[in-house]
Amino acid sequence: ISGCKDGFVKIGALCYRECKDGYSRHGTNLCAAGCGKGWKAFSSKLCKKRGNLTKWKKRKSYWVDGHSVATHGGCSKGRYRQGLLCYRDCNNIGLKNCGIGACSYSGLACGTEIW
Repeated sequence: ISGCKDGFVKIGALCYRECKDGYSRHGTNLCAAGCGKGWKAFSSKLCKKRGNLTKWKKRKSYWVDGHSVATHGGCSKGRYRQGLLCYRDCNNIGLKNCGIGACSYSGLACGTEIW
């Protein structure tokens, strides 16, 4: 399994939901909003007023869960997922999928020649 489903991003061995518009990722699973005009991000949780050392505000943020690539992953183009693994899709080359990456010219041949 090469990547994550749409709407998720792979970080390490896990898939995390993409941050909402206007939010950016901090670390692996924290999404924080921008600070707004006249403010500068100080950390993933705080904004500092530009030109003012004493004015601070809390940034809006939320946590996203990490999910196993095995459950939220996807296969590369031309492959299909069966269980935790990806296999070549025989349909793309005009053949039938017989399971576990095996191809044959017909469904009947899968049963008589593959097994």
